[in-house]
Amino acid sequence: MALTSSGQIKFSEIRDEFGYATLGSYRLSESYGGFDFALDNDTCGPSANASIPTSGTIKFSDFYNARLNTIIDYHSDPSEDEFRKNAKVKFDASTDGSGIDIVGSLIGKPDSTAGKKVVIVVNKTIGSAAGGAGFGNLACALHTGDWDNATTLQVKVGSSGRIYGGGGDGGTGGAAGNNAGGSGQVGTSAIGINYTNTAVTITNNGKIQSGYGGGGGGAGRGENRSSGKKSSTWATSTGGGGGAGAGYPEGAGGGSPTGASSGTNGSDGNSSTPFASGTGGAGGTSAGSGGAGAVVDSSSTAGSNGSDSAGASGGSGGANGYAIVTASGSGPTVSGTSVVGRVVTGTTPVPGGSA
Repeated sequence: MALTSSGQIKFSEIRDEFGYATLGSYRLSESYGGFDFALDNDTCGPSANASIPTSGTIKFSDFYNARLNTIIDYHSDPSEDEFRKNAKVKFDASTDGSGIDIVGSLIGKPDSTAGKKVVIVVNKTIGSAAGGAGFGNLACALHTGDWDNATTLQVKVGSSGRIYGGGGDGGTGGAAGNNAGGSGQVGTSAIGINYTNTAVTITNNGKIQSGYGGGGGGAGRGENRSSGKKSSTWATSTGGGGGAGAGYPEGAGGGSPTGASSGTNGSDGNSSTPFASGTGGAGGTSAGSGGAGAVVDSSSTAGSNGSDSAGASGGSGGANGYAIVTASGSGPTVSGTSVVGRVVTGTTPVPGGSA
């Protein structure tokens, strides 16, 4: 548990919280994922303000309210992208120096995190589930997991950290004739916060972005066209494919079927990048064009619908995911760079994620 906030502190209480050392040995500073950590501190950065000083005089009163810091490591091996991670699963499966780090390394992994501080440090790219994977738009790239009561939980995203929801695929263009376009797939979400016991704080020096929905496919078209004074031809065209929504993994553009007769086939929708949605493909003659993937901002809600033809409807755009999904009734405190995408509260993220 955190040490007392006033009065007498015993050396044995300091030892039990942080591990055995001389008092001066608790004067330390370590760096993880671009953030500096003292033995216990709430403000992490190039010049961390620590309750326990990193140099100079150290005294017992410096340990008021101090608590053990455990780092969940999503910052090592920055060239290796990861997908659908769960910080609590990683904590349970890890030991100090392998998956997690205990600041100071003077004591082993605690049996319980109650009264202690857990900091999830991200300085690499973490992607979510693909929009078409069947999890819905509440699947998240990074789940905090649910922690012991009275855990102080923080998420810190370094300058090279990228947490993306997955992009939704574009809808398929309508088949030749008066056939509706297919719906775009949903985007998925970036951070899922399952823990509700205390407020969660997020420091964002990188990028936290929702996944965006794919555009709907354009409608196909079938129509009689004059082929002479008293004759006509039944002409069919296919709809354009929907554009993919931005995210990681990227979405795929929707295809436009072949099979036009006396008309033309539409064009496929365009794929996305992690930060830009794809445009929809043009429809064949008199057929509908595919809708674009959702606009990448914090107010859009879905990809664009595919265009109707005179004989059928375009497909609907897929819903966006969220930058942050939290089961708490209020959102987390976010400092640093603003998140890209919507934040939803009082909503439980889809369970899952590996270590």
